[in-house]
Amino acid sequence: MRLGRGPARRRRGQVMTEFIMVAVAMMLIFAVMAFFLNAYLEHQYRVLNLLSSQYP
Repeated sequence: MRLGRGPARRRRGQVMTEFIMVAVAMMLIFAVMAFFLNAYLEHQYRVLNLLSSQYP
């Protein structure tokens, strides 16, 4: 069986392409989740500052 030619070669390329697409999609999802986590923590910090402020 030759792996260098024919449909087997194309199938191997398709698997690698799908793997790269899934890896990129997962990295984008993690980046968006990290952004939302950062935004949530900043908002939480602001709320805590407002609640703990001392009015005269």
